[in-house]
Amino acid sequence: MNFGVPANSLLLFRACDEGDYETARGILEPGAPKESGRQSRLRSEVGSECNTVDMLSLVPVDSTDEEGNTALQFASASGHENLVRFLLRKGASVDSRNNYGWTPLIRLLGGAAFGHLTVAHILLENGAEINGRNRLGASVLTMAARGGHTHVVKLLLESGAYADDYDHLAIAAEAVSNGNNNNSCSGNGFGGSESCLGDGGGREFMDIIALMVASQHGHEATVRLLLEWGSDVNFSQKTTGWGPLMVATLSGKVAVAQQLVERGADPDRINVLSKTAFELAMQLKQRDIKAYLDSITTVRPQTDDERRRPDVFSALKLGNSQLVKEILEEDPTQVNSSNQEGASPLMIAAVSGQLEVVQLMVDKRPT
Repeated sequence: MNFGVPANSLLLFRACDEGDYETARGILEPGAPKESGRQSRLRSEVGSECNTVDMLSLVPVDSTDEEGNTALQFASASGHENLVRFLLRKGASVDSRNNYGWTPLIRLLGGAAFGHLTVAHILLENGAEINGRNRLGASVLTMAARGGHTHVVKLLLESGAYADDYDHLAIAAEAVSNGNNNNSCSGNGFGGSESCLGDGGGREFMDIIALMVASQHGHEATVRLLLEWGSDVNFSQKTTGWGPLMVATLSGKVAVAQQLVERGADPDRINVLSKTAFELAMQLKQRDIKAYLDSITTVRPQTDDERRRPDVFSALKLGNSQLVKEILEEDPTQVNSSNQEGASPLMIAAVSGQLEVVQLMVDKRPT
């Protein structure tokens, strides 16, 4: 599996994974004390071609295996505090990325290591990127929230992590400077905050925020903390329209749903398939959360006939111009309708850049 990776490097990775400080030190520091029995055992496991002369040669501290993992990533993922400190003193890159875009901090939070908080402190003190993401778009904060590591989530937020994976203050300032103090690109039916792209920064916000994964996995304390730090309780995932309350039905934890609703989550919000959190709970057979949502949801499940033709807003959210055209040809009055936030189909099409739909609606509007 690790063809082409020097045996000494493999030995270093194994030592860092298992927390063997003496072996790691012996590899990285020429002239270190004589190798122990444990070093000999590890050496035999990684290959007999690793001889004593090679052992005394300095292995680059940021050498990688075939997946791009460094010694610091192995030590971090396993939560070995002393090794993490040692490797950083030897000059290990605190933000080295493997082939999947995982940094040592992300690997720490994606693993099952004990001592998350202490190692996270060490990495952050040494300049680890606090708002970094892997290649799938998962942020450091999202990984911590997914695992329910509330103390680490608190540390990250206090150290400058963005609650929703973007800088709320920067967006507000940009909106004001552009003469738009209504913050119209967030939570008003135009596709959610993740679609609010600044012209200057070219930012692309993550499609799943920390509050979503904490709600999905039923981590009550983490959900409470994120809400206290201003996470968007009515965030809407771009492609599915799912929000925190909807994903909370997956865990079935009523306490999480109650927290979200008490903080302003709208139980009547629908996803792109026109389903509310209540209907999702019904389908998932989550009895307790279904009973809770039943009493506060006014949008009732649609019949099969009603589902056959979505309204113009659902079609716009899907970005399906052909479906918008068919809906307006069947019911031209929808061109003058408005959603719960007071936005018209024309406004939504214009803001989301659906120029073909804009022209269609202009043609359909009465003169």
